Amino acid sequence: MHFESPPPDRAATVCTLAMPKDTNALGDIFGGWLMTHADVAGAILAFRVVGGRVVTVAVNEFIFLEPVFVGDVVSFYTDVARIGRTSITIDVSIHVTRMLPPGGGTRHKLGASLAVANATLTYVHVGENRRPRPIRPTPTAGHHHRPKARTAAPRRTRTPASPGRPPRKNRGA
Repeated sequence: MHFESPPPDRAATVCTLAMPKDTNALGDIFGGWLMTHADVAGAILAFRVVGGRVVTVAVNEFIFLEPVFVGDVVSFYTDVARIGRTSITIDVSIHVTRMLPPGGGTRHKLGASLAVANATLTYVHVGENRRPRPIRPTPTAGHHHRPKARTAAPRRTRTPASPGRPPRKNRGA
């Protein structure tokens, strides 16, 4: 679930300040800087929920809604979107608090919270061997998720060829 405003029932998973070093030559905050912090925030929640190492396997969606300016306090709020057999999908809502007038304009009130981006990322739980490992959510992880979180549909498994029928031939190269 993406949040239109900061959720009152939780703290930001990551909170940071947009600095001049995070800008391009024209003074705009790089989108990649925002994406890096969203990935870190999503990984923190995923790690807590699965109780171990996770790796990013997909940025399913990343939508930039408003620009981020130097001096903005940027907060990343996370929520579990889906838990599969070995993967977990996290929604990240990114909000800023304007601390300085943005680029000479006063479009947004100083000190007000503003949604600037939404992201959905997928992580895979991996073991010591860095291979996918089944997820068994830890009950004390302190994660937030919707009561009716979507779970992955069971995967189809191959069944041996039925009697009297020859096995399929591999048509690969």
